[in-house]
Amino acid sequence: MAVGRWPRQDFTANSQQPTANVVPNAKAAAAGTHDFFLSVGFGPLLQRSAEYVVDTKKSKGSGTVTVADHGAAAKVTFDARTADGVKLAGTIDCHSVMRGR
Repeated sequence: MAVGRWPRQDFTANSQQPTANVVPNAKAAAAGTHDFFLSVGFGPLLQRSAEYVVDTKKSKGSGTVTVADHGAAAKVTFDARTADGVKLAGTIDCHSVMRGR
């Protein structure tokens, strides 16, 4: 993982709604950034009933991601829209954060 990069992958207890979120510049994301990748899926991991992706570097959707970095914990808030117009909004509470260089 590159310094300043914020990757996040989260699974609910039953692995039904995994999300993946990558923010290339965590410092810029403190104020909100429009540069991010977000994937949200519904259903079992190998049999998705729906999956939505926002990849702003590839002009596939738009929105804002904010990272509130609290050292050992963090909160990621997203408000995005896919290229097809599907609105995604939510908050990911990271109770434990692993750092890499």
